[in-house]
Amino acid sequence: MMNCKIEFYQQQYAVEVYKFFEDFQDYLVNLDPLKRLKRIPGFGEKVLEKTVKEVAQKQGVFYVALVGDKVVGFVVGVLEGQSDEGLLNAHPGIMGRVTELYVDDSFRGQGIGTKLMSKVEQYLKRKDCDYIWVEVFLPNVKTHDLYKKLGYQDRDIDMIKKL
Repeated sequence: MMNCKIEFYQQQYAVEVYKFFEDFQDYLVNLDPLKRLKRIPGFGEKVLEKTVKEVAQKQGVFYVALVGDKVVGFVVGVLEGQSDEGLLNAHPGIMGRVTELYVDDSFRGQGIGTKLMSKVEQYLKRKDCDYIWVEVFLPNVKTHDLYKKLGYQDRDIDMIKKL
């Protein structure tokens, strides 16, 4: 596993992180077989702002991975409340949700994603989460494979049809 350190997100990392949000969206746009996804100007800054607010509102955590002083990836985890509707068909519990995971393309395959996931899982476990939920875009096979390797199971599948 590559020698990297995991730290809490700080404002000084904003430019690198919002660039990663844009790179990640471009990656998903290119994977999208239906060509529904796009990236608008200012996407990274807007998503970073939304993410920081969500972390504050949902007792979350935002970690960055650093190699030297260079940000090479990040992960975001939040606590999700269980709705009244959810309690109708599921046992009560505290759900953690990993909303973002990204590793710079030139650093993938070196254990950084695994290290980030381990760190966010530790945080969510300390918050007494019973389960951790992740969402993955189906064409993103590499990330899906990583989650499976880390013990995550397929749970729901949304399907879409172009008319």
